Amino acid sequence: MRKGSKLFLMLLIIFIISSVNVNTLSLSGPFLSPAAPENRNKNNPLLCYWQVSSDTTNVVVKWYNSSNLIGTQLNPYKNQSTLNPLEFFRGETINCSVNITNGTHSTINSISTIIKNAEPIFQVYGDETLYEDNNTYIYINATDADNDKITYSYTADINFTSFDNETGDIYWKPVNASIGNHFIRYQAVDDQNGISQIKNVTFTVIGVNDAPSYTTSPSLPFPAVLQNETLNYSITAVDEETNQGPFNFSVNSSYYTLHGYEAFNITTIDDKTGYLNFIYDSPLQRKNGTYIVTMDICVEDENNGCNRSVFNITVESVNFKPNITGYTIGSWNQGDNFTFYINATDLNPYDDLSFIEIYPAQTCESNNPWSIETLSPNTQNATGLINITELNNSHVDCKNITIRVSDGMGEYNSVTIDLDINNTNDAPVIHQNSFYPVNSLPDMNYNITNLTAVIDLRFLYRINMTDPDLFIEDWNETHNFNSNSSLCSDCPIFSLDNNGTINLTITDNSYVNRMFSYEINVTDKQGSSDYAVLNLFVRNNSYPYFIENLSSFYSVGEDLPFYLKVNASDDDPNDSVNFSDNIGFFDISQTGLISFTPNCSYVDSHAVRIKINDSYGANAFRNFTLNVTFQPDTPSLINFSAKIIEELDLTIPVFTEYVIDEDLSSACINQTDILYFNYSVPSELSGYFTTDSGLHQEGNFHITPPNGTQGKYVINITVTDSYNLTTFGYFNLTIYNMSRSPVIYNITPGNSSNLTMWLEVNETNFPESISGLGFSETVGNVTFNHTSTDPDGDPLIYTWYLNGSNSSNNHSYIYNFDYNSSGNYNFTLIIGDNVSGFILHNISFTWLINVTNANRLPYLTQNFSNITLGGSYSQSNYFTTGDSRFVDPDGDSMNFSVNTNLSNLSHVDITINNSNLYIIADSIGEDTVVFSATDGISSVNSNNITINVTWIAETPAQTITETLTSSNTRTITQTIIQEVEKETPIYLDILSPEPVTVYINDTIRAPISLINKGNITLKGIQLSAETNNSYLNLSFSDDYFPQLVEGQEVTTDLIITSYKTFNNYEINVYANITDPDYSDVAVIYVNSLEKGKGNRSVTNTKITFARDLLSNNPECLELNEFLNRAKAAVAKGEFDEASKMIDAVVEGCKYLVSQSKLRKEQPATGLSVFEKIENISDFGLIIVIVGIISLVSLAIFALARTRK
Repeated sequence: MRKGSKLFLMLLIIFIISSVNVNTLSLSGPFLSPAAPENRNKNNPLLCYWQVSSDTTNVVVKWYNSSNLIGTQLNPYKNQSTLNPLEFFRGETINCSVNITNGTHSTINSISTIIKNAEPIFQVYGDETLYEDNNTYIYINATDADNDKITYSYTADINFTSFDNETGDIYWKPVNASIGNHFIRYQAVDDQNGISQIKNVTFTVIGVNDAPSYTTSPSLPFPAVLQNETLNYSITAVDEETNQGPFNFSVNSSYYTLHGYEAFNITTIDDKTGYLNFIYDSPLQRKNGTYIVTMDICVEDENNGCNRSVFNITVESVNFKPNITGYTIGSWNQGDNFTFYINATDLNPYDDLSFIEIYPAQTCESNNPWSIETLSPNTQNATGLINITELNNSHVDCKNITIRVSDGMGEYNSVTIDLDINNTNDAPVIHQNSFYPVNSLPDMNYNITNLTAVIDLRFLYRINMTDPDLFIEDWNETHNFNSNSSLCSDCPIFSLDNNGTINLTITDNSYVNRMFSYEINVTDKQGSSDYAVLNLFVRNNSYPYFIENLSSFYSVGEDLPFYLKVNASDDDPNDSVNFSDNIGFFDISQTGLISFTPNCSYVDSHAVRIKINDSYGANAFRNFTLNVTFQPDTPSLINFSAKIIEELDLTIPVFTEYVIDEDLSSACINQTDILYFNYSVPSELSGYFTTDSGLHQEGNFHITPPNGTQGKYVINITVTDSYNLTTFGYFNLTIYNMSRSPVIYNITPGNSSNLTMWLEVNETNFPESISGLGFSETVGNVTFNHTSTDPDGDPLIYTWYLNGSNSSNNHSYIYNFDYNSSGNYNFTLIIGDNVSGFILHNISFTWLINVTNANRLPYLTQNFSNITLGGSYSQSNYFTTGDSRFVDPDGDSMNFSVNTNLSNLSHVDITINNSNLYIIADSIGEDTVVFSATDGISSVNSNNITINVTWIAETPAQTITETLTSSNTRTITQTIIQEVEKETPIYLDILSPEPVTVYINDTIRAPISLINKGNITLKGIQLSAETNNSYLNLSFSDDYFPQLVEGQEVTTDLIITSYKTFNNYEINVYANITDPDYSDVAVIYVNSLEKGKGNRSVTNTKITFARDLLSNNPECLELNEFLNRAKAAVAKGEFDEASKMIDAVVEGCKYLVSQSKLRKEQPATGLSVFEKIENISDFGLIIVIVGIISLVSLAIFALARTRK
């Protein structure tokens, strides 16, 4: 072939091959790892991988979550793509799409997967080594990528003390029986598909020797121990390591004892029992009472385990009775002066003896005439004194006396003394008036000089005679009465006995309307006598009489009215007739009318006596018989209500109808009546009734209604008694079908953590209540609901009670728990079945709920304004009133303070008392303060408040106190005057003109002056004081002044008591004025030091104070050299010499400062100046300063030489 043809053929073949497009591009996959993933996160990514042919030139990978593109990657390395760090959730569909190309062809494949439920994952836990008796807390925890709720459980051969299956928290305290290895299997299960995770661990419990324990323990109350008595107490111990002894019993004798007399001893009885002996045998007592003795007993086992028990023994000291040691012995006569001493002592030296009582030892006619005083009270020895100027009959009558002495601590002693007091005869005395009951006509016959006797009536009158000697038991006084009629020639003769009673009946009308006088004499057995004149007037009188005769017999029937009018009269002018009777069931009126209606209890024959009397005792009688006859009473039925029963009721209702029949009353004499009951019933009920009758007031009938008798019926009742008297009545009877009680199947809420969860219990054992429910008051609306039915289909009626009050009649009840709802609640539901308009059955369910308080934060209504002040500022209720204030929405009480972390205070001092704000300016400038309010649980801050001080008051006097070797104190006062700008007038100055020093456990009175420097009267000045030292007690001798006129000055004392500590303190003294509204404050600096000899601490304190004094006053800087020498003296232990140097430095500085101030202009106003020094020339000032320095140097040098 020719060369050209070959070339053409080759080109043709190449063309044909190039014209045929052969596709070799291939894609295997993609695949996912893991194929069924759980929740993925950056620590556990999702991998998509594939395989491609070698001609692949480009790969595009796209990730989708459902249809949402979530990631794209070009030409990933090694044919795989990681979806990282995205996170997916259960149920989402993740798709990996891979698209490849070789420049000519392309291929796309994808794979999808659904994210499955993730199982819980335990955190890493290892085995545990535990120790016996140690409290062990273990917190197992598993995580769930789906945030599912996890429930924990465990299986083991032990039971944990507590295990929370919601949190996995374990508490266990291994005991002796727990020693060894225990295998625990934890399981965590989520709440979706129940996927669980298992973790196995081993607990190794190592034994620990336990101290013995008491079986009869000293921790039990001991009996009280009396002084001089011994306590014996048995103490028995056991050991859980099965060590039953021997045990060591010991008593810690280092404890405090009362007086050194008591002793503790413990004796071992056997291997496990100790015997404790204790005696308190103090011969004397400081004070009666109860003391506590503390003992520490150790019971020690063979492994040195000691169980210490600290307990108390009550020692009751014995209080001895006081002793009466002697008294005056003598003999006295009535009318003598009487002085009587009695002595007593007490074994208890601190008792307070006193004679507290004296009284007659036996009954006497006189009131107690005795009294006693204690001459030396409140001591161990006491003397009592009875001092009577003149003994009288009462003392003779009551000469047997008892005297009691008390020790002031509850013990007493007494002595009975029969005093030898002799009686002196006293003459009898006849008194003018006599009110003995025996006297005739006592309303008129009492005055012996004006007596009246009535003709034909007996006259009695007893002479009122007294004699003090009658009360004297061993005197045996007697009296003889006689009358002397010599005062008239024909006086009526009467008898007069030795009691002084006159007995006389005058029948002779010749004595009428005449006055007779007698001399009555009485003589005692000693011959002493008295007499009186008796005047007797005799008057005429006629007897009352009945106008007509009364019948001897009257009769009236029971329950019938009886009337009888009795008429009587008296012929004496102005005399009246009084009626009376002897019958208890009626009373005759004073007009003579008898009117009454007898009942059955009066049925009988009665003997009646009617008596009439006139004004002088004359009377007349009439008698008759009253016969009350029996009359039968008709019975009557008491009203009664309708009856309701159920048919086929297995019980037999008993209906008792009460009848009133007086004839059957227990008050009636003849109870012979019998009641007969008859019931008329419809024919449907015939044969189902039974009745009874008899001697009673109740008619009982019984009914058992058969099936098919439901309906309403009228039951007629007839009651007939023995006398054929009849009454009628009826009642309504309703019979229902047999009905069953409603049933509750479930209720809500039934769980505190889920208030919409239902509680379902089998109806046969459904509870009547649920308790223990609790939630926060902010839970909002809670629906109380139930599922209830009635087996018979009867309509149900619902009644809701909240804390006992009817609140709703709906099926369910909604209650809103909001703020201020905390507390205990009782929600009760009562369900009744409505059977034809009647509630036959009731069931109930009760929710007992505790609602806890949910605290709300206090808040600030609006920002506080900035404060500009001069000197001081005070505002009552600053934090709780006004437009800017703190408010607690719950009404909780709030406390207020300065937030020191957010405040910057360098120019003022702030005090907060309750809600009152006090600010005292120290220097001119601006501060920033933030206040905090807290309700005890939460707190809130205020805005930043700027306090601008424009001027300050005069600085208070600085006080330095030096403690010397004696108990005296020397005080140095430095007063600095500072001129200040004054924006407002000052009404009141508070001055403390003297320095203040108080010692430990000491009290001082600091004089305070109040001066009204204004031009108006100040009214209502109230003083108060505060300090930041809790050991200072503050009060005023006078803390209130009604007013201060212009220029007036008053003083009071601030009383300061210091306890327990010593240091320098400030006291703020406040004066609040009512009119005008104004307040002022002053600061008092107090040094509270300890009395005693100078020492290093006290002297160094003085050096520090003096150095601060020199630093604040440039005029005194030259004196620093002397302070250095004082420090050197302290280092050598020469405290007294150093103290003297410091005194010289302070005195010198004080002088220099005062001289410097004199060259300055004195302020127009300000605090008072203690001293005024006249101006001297500059040259003179230099000479004085150099002279003082030289004198101080020479003094120190001389002291040094003297020491050498």
